[in-house]
Amino acid sequence: MDKRISDRLWVAIIAGGNGDRMFPIGTRAKPKQFCQMDEDKTFIQAVAKTYLDYGVKPSQIVITTTDDNQARLAAEQTLGLGILRRNIIQVENYGYPAAMYFASEFISETHDPEAVVINTPSDQYVEAGLRFSKTIDEAVRGATQGEAVIVGVKINNLNIATGCGHALFRYVRGARRYDVLGFVEKPNAKDAARIMKQDDSACNTGINVWKAETMLRAIRRHETKNLTTDRMMCRLGNLKVSVGSFKWYDCGTFQSLYDIGTKDSDGNVCLGGGTIGLKPGCCRSFFWAAGDLNLELYVDSAEDEAIVFNVVDNHPVFVDLKLCESQRMRILAGNYYLHKTFLGRDFSSGARNNLVSSNDIDNLIVGFMGVDNRRVDVRRTQNGFKAFVKYDIC
Repeated sequence: MDKRISDRLWVAIIAGGNGDRMFPIGTRAKPKQFCQMDEDKTFIQAVAKTYLDYGVKPSQIVITTTDDNQARLAAEQTLGLGILRRNIIQVENYGYPAAMYFASEFISETHDPEAVVINTPSDQYVEAGLRFSKTIDEAVRGATQGEAVIVGVKINNLNIATGCGHALFRYVRGARRYDVLGFVEKPNAKDAARIMKQDDSACNTGINVWKAETMLRAIRRHETKNLTTDRMMCRLGNLKVSVGSFKWYDCGTFQSLYDIGTKDSDGNVCLGGGTIGLKPGCCRSFFWAAGDLNLELYVDSAEDEAIVFNVVDNHPVFVDLKLCESQRMRILAGNYYLHKTFLGRDFSSGARNNLVSSNDIDNLIVGFMGVDNRRVDVRRTQNGFKAFVKYDIC
Protein backbone atom coordinates (compact mmCIF):
# COMPACT_ATOMS: atom_id res chain seq x y z
CA MET A 1 0.00 0.00 0.00
CA ASP A 2 1.22 3.49 -0.90
CA LYS A 3 2.41 5.18 2.33
CA ARG A 4 0.69 8.43 1.34
CA ILE A 5 -2.60 6.51 1.24
CA SER A 6 -1.97 4.41 4.37
CA ASP A 7 -1.38 7.57 6.43
CA ARG A 8 -4.84 8.78 5.43
CA LEU A 9 -6.66 5.41 5.50
CA TRP A 10 -9.16 4.74 8.27
CA VAL A 11 -11.56 1.90 9.04
CA ALA A 12 -14.99 2.35 10.64
CA ILE A 13 -16.34 -0.88 12.13
CA ILE A 14 -20.12 -0.58 12.50
CA ALA A 15 -20.86 -2.57 15.65
CA GLY A 16 -24.40 -1.69 16.76
CA GLY A 17 -27.56 -3.75 16.35
CA ASN A 18 -29.02 -6.75 18.16
CA GLY A 19 -28.39 -9.66 15.78
CA ASP A 20 -31.62 -11.46 16.67
CA ARG A 21 -31.14 -14.07 13.93
CA MET A 22 -28.38 -15.58 16.08
CA PHE A 23 -30.39 -15.67 19.31
CA PRO A 24 -29.68 -17.10 21.87
CA ILE A 25 -25.94 -16.96 21.10
CA GLY A 26 -26.26 -13.23 20.62
CA THR A 27 -28.54 -11.39 23.03
CA ARG A 28 -29.57 -7.79 23.61
CA ALA A 29 -27.04 -7.72 26.48
CA LYS A 30 -24.27 -9.26 24.35
CA PRO A 31 -25.03 -8.93 20.63
CA LYS A 32 -23.54 -11.39 18.17
CA GLN A 33 -20.69 -9.08 17.09
CA PHE A 34 -19.17 -9.57 20.55
CA CYS A 35 -19.67 -13.36 20.58
CA GLN A 36 -17.24 -16.08 19.60
CA MET A 37 -16.82 -16.55 15.84
CA ASP A 38 -14.30 -19.39 15.97
CA GLU A 39 -12.03 -21.06 18.50
CA ASP A 40 -10.10 -17.92 19.41
CA LYS A 41 -11.78 -14.76 18.09
CA THR A 42 -15.02 -12.86 18.43
CA PHE A 43 -16.63 -11.33 15.34
CA ILE A 44 -15.39 -7.83 16.04
CA GLN A 45 -11.87 -9.07 16.75
CA ALA A 46 -11.82 -10.99 13.47
CA VAL A 47 -12.98 -7.96 11.47
CA ALA A 48 -10.46 -5.66 13.14
CA LYS A 49 -7.64 -8.14 12.53
CA THR A 50 -8.57 -8.38 8.83
CA TYR A 51 -7.87 -4.67 8.35
CA LEU A 52 -4.85 -4.59 10.63
CA ASP A 53 -3.36 -7.34 8.46
CA TYR A 54 -4.28 -5.30 5.38
CA GLY A 55 -2.12 -2.49 6.74
CA VAL A 56 -4.44 -0.09 8.56
CA LYS A 57 -2.90 1.34 11.73
CA PRO A 58 -4.63 0.37 15.03
CA SER A 59 -4.90 4.07 15.91
CA GLN A 60 -6.88 4.61 12.68
CA ILE A 61 -9.70 2.18 13.44
CA VAL A 62 -12.99 3.61 14.74
CA ILE A 63 -15.81 1.49 16.18
CA THR A 64 -19.40 2.74 16.31
CA THR A 65 -21.77 1.36 18.96
CA THR A 66 -25.22 2.27 20.24
CA ASP A 67 -24.93 2.25 24.04
CA ASP A 68 -22.55 2.10 27.00
CA ASN A 69 -22.68 -1.68 27.21
CA GLN A 70 -21.66 -2.15 23.58
CA ALA A 71 -18.91 0.44 23.94
CA ARG A 72 -17.57 -1.43 26.99
CA LEU A 73 -17.60 -4.77 25.17
CA ALA A 74 -15.87 -3.26 22.14
CA ALA A 75 -13.17 -1.73 24.34
CA GLU A 76 -12.57 -4.96 26.25
CA GLN A 77 -12.33 -7.08 23.11
CA THR A 78 -10.13 -4.79 21.01
CA LEU A 79 -7.75 -3.43 23.64
CA GLY A 80 -5.24 -6.18 22.88
CA LEU A 81 -5.30 -5.21 19.19
CA GLY A 82 -4.15 -1.67 19.94
CA ILE A 83 -7.44 0.07 19.14
CA LEU A 84 -7.83 3.26 21.16
CA ARG A 85 -10.73 3.64 23.60
CA ARG A 86 -11.27 7.20 22.46
CA ASN A 87 -11.98 5.90 18.95
CA ILE A 88 -14.98 3.88 20.16
CA ILE A 89 -18.00 6.13 19.72
CA GLN A 90 -21.74 5.94 20.28
CA VAL A 91 -23.99 7.16 17.51
CA GLU A 92 -27.44 8.72 17.73
CA ASN A 93 -30.35 7.62 15.55
CA TYR A 94 -28.61 4.33 14.88
CA GLY A 95 -28.89 2.64 11.51
CA TYR A 96 -26.10 1.43 9.23
CA PRO A 97 -26.16 4.54 6.99
CA ALA A 98 -26.29 6.93 9.97
CA ALA A 99 -23.47 5.05 11.70
CA MET A 100 -21.27 5.47 8.62
CA TYR A 101 -22.08 9.18 8.54
CA PHE A 102 -21.15 9.70 12.19
CA ALA A 103 -17.94 7.69 11.77
CA SER A 104 -16.92 9.95 8.85
CA GLU A 105 -17.83 13.03 10.88
CA PHE A 106 -15.81 11.85 13.89
CA ILE A 107 -12.76 10.98 11.79
CA SER A 108 -12.92 14.24 9.84
CA GLU A 109 -13.43 16.56 12.81
CA THR A 110 -11.21 14.74 15.33
CA HIS A 111 -8.39 13.41 13.20
CA ASP A 112 -8.12 14.00 9.46
CA PRO A 113 -10.54 15.93 7.21
CA GLU A 114 -8.96 14.32 4.14
CA ALA A 115 -9.28 10.74 5.42
CA VAL A 116 -10.34 7.85 3.23
CA VAL A 117 -12.72 5.62 5.22
CA ILE A 118 -13.38 1.90 4.79
CA ASN A 119 -16.77 1.20 6.40
CA THR A 120 -17.39 -2.42 7.34
CA PRO A 121 -19.99 -4.46 9.24
CA SER A 122 -18.75 -6.07 12.44
CA ASP A 123 -20.26 -9.52 11.80
CA GLN A 124 -18.58 -10.77 8.64
CA TYR A 125 -16.13 -13.49 7.76
CA VAL A 126 -13.61 -12.54 5.10
CA GLU A 127 -10.86 -14.83 3.89
CA ALA A 128 -8.11 -12.25 3.87
CA GLY A 129 -5.48 -12.68 1.21
CA LEU A 130 -4.32 -11.37 -2.13
CA ARG A 131 -7.78 -11.40 -3.77
CA PHE A 132 -9.34 -9.47 -0.90
CA SER A 133 -6.44 -7.00 -0.74
CA LYS A 134 -6.62 -6.29 -4.48
CA THR A 135 -10.37 -5.64 -4.26
CA ILE A 136 -9.92 -3.23 -1.34
CA ASP A 137 -6.96 -1.59 -3.10
CA GLU A 138 -9.19 -0.84 -6.07
CA ALA A 139 -11.96 0.55 -3.86
CA VAL A 140 -9.49 2.78 -2.02
CA ARG A 141 -8.04 3.97 -5.31
CA GLY A 142 -11.49 5.02 -6.47
CA ALA A 143 -12.25 6.74 -3.17
CA THR A 144 -9.08 8.85 -3.41
CA GLN A 145 -10.47 10.11 -6.74
CA GLY A 146 -13.73 11.21 -5.14
CA GLU A 147 -15.83 8.14 -5.90
CA ALA A 148 -18.07 6.33 -3.44
CA VAL A 149 -17.18 2.66 -3.88
CA ILE A 150 -19.00 -0.39 -2.59
CA VAL A 151 -17.21 -3.73 -2.38
CA GLY A 152 -18.89 -6.65 -4.13
CA VAL A 153 -17.97 -10.31 -4.30
CA LYS A 154 -18.86 -13.03 -6.78
CA ILE A 155 -20.41 -16.04 -5.02
CA ASN A 156 -21.86 -19.40 -6.00
CA ASN A 157 -23.61 -20.34 -2.75
CA LEU A 158 -27.40 -20.14 -3.05
CA ASN A 159 -27.93 -19.89 0.74
CA ILE A 160 -25.73 -16.81 0.86
CA ALA A 161 -27.29 -15.35 -2.28
CA THR A 162 -30.83 -15.48 -0.87
CA GLY A 163 -29.78 -13.91 2.43
CA CYS A 164 -27.95 -10.83 1.17
CA GLY A 165 -28.31 -7.91 -1.21
CA HIS A 166 -26.83 -7.70 -4.69
CA ALA A 167 -25.40 -4.78 -6.64
CA LEU A 168 -26.27 -4.50 -10.33
CA PHE A 169 -23.75 -2.64 -12.46
CA ARG A 170 -22.78 -1.74 -16.00
CA TYR A 171 -20.32 -4.45 -16.95
CA VAL A 172 -17.41 -3.34 -19.12
CA ARG A 173 -14.78 -5.93 -19.95
CA GLY A 174 -11.40 -4.96 -18.52
CA ALA A 175 -12.75 -2.24 -16.23
CA ARG A 176 -11.46 -2.06 -12.65
CA ARG A 177 -14.56 -0.47 -11.15
CA TYR A 178 -18.10 -0.46 -12.52
CA ASP A 179 -20.95 2.05 -12.44
CA VAL A 180 -23.67 0.86 -10.05
CA LEU A 181 -27.14 0.80 -11.61
CA GLY A 182 -29.18 -0.46 -8.66
CA PHE A 183 -29.62 -3.08 -5.94
CA VAL A 184 -31.68 -6.23 -5.35
CA GLU A 185 -32.32 -7.09 -1.69
CA LYS A 186 -32.54 -10.73 -0.55
CA PRO A 187 -34.03 -12.30 -3.70
CA ASN A 188 -35.98 -15.56 -3.69
CA ALA A 189 -34.11 -18.73 -4.63
CA LYS A 190 -35.05 -18.60 -8.32
CA ASP A 191 -33.99 -14.98 -8.76
CA ALA A 192 -30.84 -15.49 -6.67
CA ALA A 193 -29.75 -18.43 -8.86
CA ARG A 194 -30.17 -16.24 -11.95
CA ILE A 195 -28.44 -13.18 -10.46
CA MET A 196 -25.38 -15.19 -9.37
CA LYS A 197 -24.71 -16.21 -12.99
CA GLN A 198 -24.83 -12.68 -14.39
CA ASP A 199 -21.63 -10.83 -15.27
CA ASP A 200 -23.25 -7.56 -14.21
CA SER A 201 -24.03 -8.41 -10.58
CA ALA A 202 -22.19 -9.09 -7.34
CA CYS A 203 -23.13 -9.78 -3.75
CA ASN A 204 -23.05 -6.55 -1.76
CA THR A 205 -20.73 -7.12 1.21
CA GLY A 206 -21.78 -3.96 3.03
CA ILE A 207 -18.18 -2.73 2.86
CA ASN A 208 -18.09 0.82 1.48
CA VAL A 209 -15.13 3.11 0.81
CA TRP A 210 -15.09 6.89 0.36
CA LYS A 211 -13.44 10.03 1.56
CA ALA A 212 -14.96 11.37 4.76
CA GLU A 213 -15.62 14.65 2.98
CA THR A 214 -17.56 12.80 0.25
CA MET A 215 -20.06 11.57 2.83
CA LEU A 216 -20.23 14.88 4.70
CA ARG A 217 -20.84 16.87 1.54
CA ALA A 218 -23.65 14.56 0.42
CA ILE A 219 -25.53 14.18 3.72
CA ARG A 220 -26.44 16.76 6.34
CA ARG A 221 -26.42 15.89 10.04
CA HIS A 222 -30.14 16.56 10.48
CA GLU A 223 -30.89 14.02 7.72
CA THR A 224 -29.39 11.06 9.58
CA LYS A 225 -32.47 10.39 11.71
CA ASN A 226 -34.40 8.79 8.85
CA LEU A 227 -31.49 8.03 6.57
CA THR A 228 -31.98 4.86 4.53
CA THR A 229 -29.32 3.01 2.56
CA ASP A 230 -31.11 3.74 -0.73
CA ARG A 231 -31.32 7.45 0.03
CA MET A 232 -27.70 7.60 1.13
CA MET A 233 -26.44 5.86 -2.01
CA CYS A 234 -28.56 8.13 -4.19
CA ARG A 235 -27.19 11.24 -2.49
CA LEU A 236 -23.56 10.10 -2.69
CA GLY A 237 -23.65 9.90 -6.49
CA ASN A 238 -20.82 8.64 -8.72
CA LEU A 239 -21.35 5.23 -7.12
CA LYS A 240 -18.97 2.47 -8.20
CA VAL A 241 -18.40 -1.14 -7.27
CA SER A 242 -15.10 -2.98 -6.90
CA VAL A 243 -15.75 -6.68 -7.47
CA GLY A 244 -13.65 -9.49 -6.01
CA SER A 245 -13.75 -13.28 -5.78
CA PHE A 246 -12.56 -13.81 -2.21
CA LYS A 247 -14.43 -16.01 0.29
CA TRP A 248 -17.04 -13.99 2.19
CA TYR A 249 -19.87 -14.76 4.59
CA ASP A 250 -22.47 -12.52 6.19
CA CYS A 251 -22.37 -14.14 9.62
CA GLY A 252 -25.93 -13.51 10.67
CA THR A 253 -27.14 -17.06 11.27
CA PHE A 254 -26.21 -20.43 12.71
CA GLN A 255 -25.85 -21.68 9.12
CA SER A 256 -23.11 -19.14 8.42
CA LEU A 257 -21.26 -20.04 11.62
CA TYR A 258 -21.43 -23.67 10.56
CA ASP A 259 -20.18 -22.85 7.07
CA ILE A 260 -17.05 -21.07 8.31
CA GLY A 261 -16.40 -23.34 11.30
CA THR A 262 -13.72 -26.00 11.68
CA LYS A 263 -15.46 -29.36 11.21
CA ASP A 264 -14.68 -32.69 12.84
CA SER A 265 -14.59 -35.98 10.94
CA ASP A 266 -18.41 -36.18 11.03
CA GLY A 267 -18.85 -32.64 9.72
CA ASN A 268 -19.80 -31.13 13.09
CA VAL A 269 -18.83 -27.68 14.40
CA CYS A 270 -18.64 -27.08 18.17
CA LEU A 271 -18.24 -23.58 19.64
CA GLY A 272 -19.01 -21.52 22.71
CA GLY A 273 -16.44 -22.84 25.16
CA GLY A 274 -18.88 -25.04 27.11
CA THR A 275 -18.68 -28.81 27.48
CA ILE A 276 -20.10 -30.56 24.40
CA GLY A 277 -20.34 -34.35 24.16
CA LEU A 278 -21.45 -35.95 20.89
CA LYS A 279 -22.28 -39.55 20.10
CA PRO A 280 -21.56 -41.05 16.65
CA GLY A 281 -25.13 -40.32 15.51
CA CYS A 282 -24.30 -36.60 15.21
CA CYS A 283 -23.28 -35.35 11.77
CA ARG A 284 -23.20 -32.13 9.71
CA SER A 285 -24.49 -30.13 12.68
CA PHE A 286 -23.64 -27.01 14.66
CA PHE A 287 -23.43 -27.09 18.47
CA TRP A 288 -22.90 -24.16 20.83
CA ALA A 289 -22.86 -24.03 24.65
CA ALA A 290 -21.71 -21.05 26.71
CA GLY A 291 -18.47 -21.78 28.53
CA ASP A 292 -18.50 -18.75 30.82
CA LEU A 293 -21.83 -19.96 32.26
CA ASN A 294 -20.71 -23.56 32.87
CA LEU A 295 -23.16 -25.11 30.43
CA GLU A 296 -22.88 -28.74 29.33
CA LEU A 297 -24.52 -30.17 26.22
CA TYR A 298 -24.72 -33.89 25.43
CA VAL A 299 -26.32 -35.03 22.17
CA ASP A 300 -27.31 -38.54 21.13
CA SER A 301 -28.27 -37.90 17.52
CA ALA A 302 -28.50 -34.87 15.25
CA GLU A 303 -28.27 -34.43 11.49
CA ASP A 304 -28.06 -31.07 9.68
CA GLU A 305 -29.14 -29.28 12.87
CA ALA A 306 -28.19 -26.36 15.07
CA ILE A 307 -28.41 -26.99 18.83
CA VAL A 308 -27.67 -23.99 21.04
CA PHE A 309 -27.68 -23.73 24.84
CA ASN A 310 -27.28 -20.40 26.66
CA VAL A 311 -28.64 -18.38 29.58
CA VAL A 312 -30.49 -15.17 28.71
CA ASP A 313 -31.81 -12.81 31.40
CA ASN A 314 -31.35 -15.66 33.93
CA HIS A 315 -33.46 -17.97 31.73
CA PRO A 316 -31.79 -21.17 30.49
CA VAL A 317 -32.59 -21.16 26.76
CA PHE A 318 -32.32 -24.28 24.60
CA VAL A 319 -32.93 -24.23 20.83
CA ASP A 320 -32.90 -27.17 18.41
CA LEU A 321 -33.61 -26.50 14.75
CA LYS A 322 -32.72 -27.61 11.28
CA LEU A 323 -29.85 -25.54 9.91
CA CYS A 324 -31.98 -24.64 6.91
CA GLU A 325 -34.37 -22.87 9.32
CA SER A 326 -31.63 -20.52 10.62
CA GLN A 327 -33.12 -17.37 9.11
CA ARG A 328 -36.31 -17.88 11.15
CA MET A 329 -34.56 -17.48 14.51
CA ARG A 330 -35.44 -13.79 14.35
CA ILE A 331 -39.11 -14.77 14.82
CA LEU A 332 -38.36 -16.77 17.96
CA ALA A 333 -36.09 -14.03 19.31
CA GLY A 334 -38.78 -11.40 18.82
CA ASN A 335 -41.32 -13.60 20.56
CA TYR A 336 -38.96 -14.16 23.46
CA TYR A 337 -38.26 -10.48 24.05
CA LEU A 338 -41.97 -9.70 23.79
CA HIS A 339 -43.33 -12.51 25.97
CA LYS A 340 -40.30 -14.24 27.56
CA THR A 341 -41.43 -17.47 25.93
CA PHE A 342 -41.33 -19.04 22.51
CA LEU A 343 -44.36 -20.38 20.69
CA GLY A 344 -46.81 -21.73 23.24
CA ARG A 345 -46.88 -24.76 25.50
CA ASP A 346 -45.52 -27.19 22.93
CA PHE A 347 -42.43 -24.97 22.41
CA SER A 348 -42.37 -25.74 18.70
CA SER A 349 -42.70 -24.38 15.17
CA GLY A 350 -42.99 -26.90 12.37
CA ALA A 351 -42.00 -29.63 14.83
CA ARG A 352 -43.83 -32.60 16.34
CA ASN A 353 -43.65 -35.05 19.23
CA ASN A 354 -40.91 -33.30 21.18
CA LEU A 355 -40.72 -33.77 24.94
CA VAL A 356 -38.99 -31.56 27.51
CA SER A 357 -38.26 -32.44 31.13
CA SER A 358 -36.61 -29.98 33.48
CA ASN A 359 -37.29 -31.06 37.07
CA ASP A 360 -37.06 -27.92 39.22
CA ILE A 361 -36.14 -25.42 36.49
CA ASP A 362 -39.25 -23.25 36.29
CA ASN A 363 -37.85 -20.61 33.94
CA LEU A 364 -36.49 -22.92 31.23
CA ILE A 365 -37.28 -21.79 27.67
CA VAL A 366 -37.09 -24.27 24.80
CA GLY A 367 -37.65 -23.90 21.07
CA PHE A 368 -37.83 -26.50 18.29
CA MET A 369 -37.99 -25.67 14.61
CA GLY A 370 -38.30 -28.37 11.98
CA VAL A 371 -37.22 -31.26 14.24
CA ASP A 372 -39.44 -34.14 15.44
CA ASN A 373 -39.38 -36.85 18.11
CA ARG A 374 -36.77 -35.20 20.28
CA ARG A 375 -36.44 -35.70 24.04
CA VAL A 376 -34.58 -32.96 25.96
CA ASP A 377 -33.69 -33.27 29.64
CA VAL A 378 -32.24 -30.15 31.31
CA ARG A 379 -30.75 -30.42 34.77
CA ARG A 380 -29.33 -27.89 37.19
CA THR A 381 -25.72 -28.42 38.33
CA GLN A 382 -23.80 -26.79 41.14
CA ASN A 383 -22.52 -23.98 38.87
CA GLY A 384 -24.64 -24.17 35.72
CA PHE A 385 -26.84 -26.52 33.69
CA LYS A 386 -26.66 -29.75 31.70
CA ALA A 387 -28.81 -30.54 28.67
CA PHE A 388 -29.22 -34.08 27.32
CA VAL A 389 -30.67 -34.47 23.82
CA LYS A 390 -31.95 -37.84 22.58
CA TYR A 391 -33.84 -39.07 19.57
CA ASP A 392 -36.99 -40.55 21.04
CA ILE A 393 -39.13 -42.19 18.34
CA CYS A 394 -42.76 -41.77 19.43
